[in-house]
Amino acid sequence: MTAGYRRAVTSALALAFAFFVTLFFLSFPPVFAGLCPRCFGFVPAGDNIFIEPNAGVAPAQVRADVRAAVAAIEPVVGAAYVPARVLVCFTEGCNGLMGGTSTIGMTYGTRLIYLPPQGYRPEIMRHELVHAVLHQKVGLRRSFSIPAWVDEGLAVYVSADPRVDLDPATCRFEAADLVESKAELRRLGPVKGPQAYGAAGCALAHLVAQNGPLVIAQILAGVYPSKPRRP
Repeated sequence: MTAGYRRAVTSALALAFAFFVTLFFLSFPPVFAGLCPRCFGFVPAGDNIFIEPNAGVAPAQVRADVRAAVAAIEPVVGAAYVPARVLVCFTEGCNGLMGGTSTIGMTYGTRLIYLPPQGYRPEIMRHELVHAVLHQKVGLRRSFSIPAWVDEGLAVYVSADPRVDLDPATCRFEAADLVESKAELRRLGPVKGPQAYGAAGCALAHLVAQNGPLVIAQILAGVYPSKPRRP
């Protein structure tokens, strides 16, 4: 292999690597921001929380809000082994830098949560923190195989999301709405997506009513329930 050929191969590989890094950055900017929050303009608020500066929300208030969310879920799911890094945007300008997501919250892996402006609410903080705890307890690799309806159902149920009827005496769900694949859940869109989240939370409520808190302990141990029958 000549020196010129080696240089050409090296250059091609470098270009390919740069292309895929750029593609990944454009697809998942919060992941890069999580690695270097200050590089994206976030400032520390304490407790591994980083916020958009000069947005009219005091760091102490954000810290108190996240602590309250943690305190609310710990009696049910326990504590995270490592507190998740939380990134918070308060304006659409900041959210645009993070990819302009229209979702209300995102958990990446086991240790990163991103809250866009529409997600800075107590129930959304609790929801995303439940994801982070569950993913840590089952492990990053196994977290990708959690059925979507179990992952989201646990988060909806434990967060006590006020948008969802979680009373097993009154809530109803269709088995077809209990989505297995997270990719499929993302494709459902703004109409059917919330319906699937509500169905998942209702299904968890029925499972807990039928089996007690053991079902939550089993999920946290990586043992996932079968879909319950339609009530």
